[in-house]
Amino acid sequence: MYDEDIKFKASSKYSIGQKYCVIISEQCYDTANHTSLIIFECDNCGVEVKALSKNIHQIDNHTITHSLGNKDVYEKMKFCSNKCCKMFIEKKQRRFLEERDLPEDFEGWISKDNLVGNKNGYIYKITKKSTREFYVGQSIYVPIFRWGQHLKTERFPLSGIEDYKFEVIEIVGADTDINEREKYWIQTLYKENPDLSLNISLTKCV
Repeated sequence: MYDEDIKFKASSKYSIGQKYCVIISEQCYDTANHTSLIIFECDNCGVEVKALSKNIHQIDNHTITHSLGNKDVYEKMKFCSNKCCKMFIEKKQRRFLEERDLPEDFEGWISKDNLVGNKNGYIYKITKKSTREFYVGQSIYVPIFRWGQHLKTERFPLSGIEDYKFEVIEIVGADTDINEREKYWIQTLYKENPDLSLNISLTKCV
């Protein structure tokens, strides 16, 4: 049932004979977390915003945890645009630096995107010194951020950090397939010490 003035256009995604549903209005169904209209003031510039919940700009969890620190406050903030969101974060970071006695050569914040440059990423190896077991992985971001993620897992708990050796074994160029380089290193090191490898996938040598 629909108004005669509404015209339907054949979808190029589906073949003749297939059925699909066209949603005419957001009131057709209730998906509050996705399409609800929300009215709020931007936490950076103060402008009134009317937007669907799926289009609201907010600070990502990584930035809150590593750059701002107060999850309860910042995870609820809303912004009119991605630009306003970034401006708010930069303003808070500048204030943080101004309130602390930092060395003159301090160059500011390190983000996971820093130092990527003209590269596809890095291949790294983590070794448990006490057992000589090792794990090989890849990261498109600065390796230290990937290492920090590993330290939150059961395999590499932070409490045992002195027993681990983290090293970059290859910097992968922009014209090289990082997945193939990771596969190469996993298989090469597995072949040398199959009983010590902690990698589960890509270990089969061909």
